[in-house]
Amino acid sequence: MNTLFGLGLALSLAMNQGFIPMMALATDSTPPTIQTQDAASATPAYASDSTPVTRIQTKDEKINSLIERLISCESGGKNIKVVDSNGYYSYGILQFQKGTWDEWSAQSGITGDPMVPGDAIRMAHWAIANGLLGHWSCAHKLGLTE
Repeated sequence: MNTLFGLGLALSLAMNQGFIPMMALATDSTPPTIQTQDAASATPAYASDSTPVTRIQTKDEKINSLIERLISCESGGKNIKVVDSNGYYSYGILQFQKGTWDEWSAQSGITGDPMVPGDAIRMAHWAIANGLLGHWSCAHKLGLTE
């Protein structure tokens, strides 16, 4: 009896690890289908082709999506210098004012120029990751802030 129990346990473990094909039970007269699990695959043997797969967006992807929306609203995607409603110039695709850029540069260690799109995006990424999304008026306009 112990031998049968041990053999059953070994077979169960082998099937769960994908070493032995598993058979799905058929409820009608159709022959059972065999599904195997590739040991290197993340797809379990019980998953079907009709199972929807939801991809979880990473934090960086979420921030990048927010930045794209801010750029569209703040500058229309143009690298511009304009006088803002408070009388100060705003620079670049994300419309940084000099005071904000200098303050955030000191806090973040990010150097550069807000008129250089890569620098502006890097600074915006840092700012959003540090809870400063509400700085942009477009974040409020677009309903991106909580």
